[in-house]
Amino acid sequence: MTDKDLFGEDVEQAFNNEIACTFYALFHTENGKKVIEHLKKMTIERGSFPQAAQDGVMAAMLMSVREGENNLLRQIEVLIRTGEREVNDRGTS
Repeated sequence: MTDKDLFGEDVEQAFNNEIACTFYALFHTENGKKVIEHLKKMTIERGSFPQAAQDGVMAAMLMSVREGENNLLRQIEVLIRTGEREVNDRGTS
């Protein structure tokens, strides 16, 4: 899945490059990478279907919340990649 598929628009136009560079600087560190890995374990790597849901409506609501959490991490990862490209482009200019 590409960044464009995730958000339905060109990510480099959608996000402010300075913010993306800030995300890259923050999460490019050893500790930042550890935080991202921890967030992945808490979100994307967990199942979206709640085991404790008692009815279909509750299950749907809980799944929506879980997918929202997943999407937030995906957006952070897109910002990191966008910032990395921006930093690399500035370095080669």
